[in-house]
Amino acid sequence: MSDTAEDRAEEIVTPSVRYGPRAAMRIAVASLVPACVLIGGGLVAAARPVYALVGVAGAAGCDRLPLVGCCAEPTTTIPPSPF
Repeated sequence: MSDTAEDRAEEIVTPSVRYGPRAAMRIAVASLVPACVLIGGGLVAAARPVYALVGVAGAAGCDRLPLVGCCAEPTTTIPPSPF
């Protein structure tokens, strides 16, 4: 969740504060697409297309999709370290 109002009050200039949350998301997606194309092209040139699919999926965040529903609210606590 964006803390745009708090950031403005503290004079912290993030892309979300400067351009608004929707524009910041558009900028993020617009930079993700060419990055995935470059990663995929590099992996096709260096390895095989299968590795390119895995690399692009990882760069796009597809590895986190199964965790979206289960990580919204933590149900367990991490025990303190004995050290």
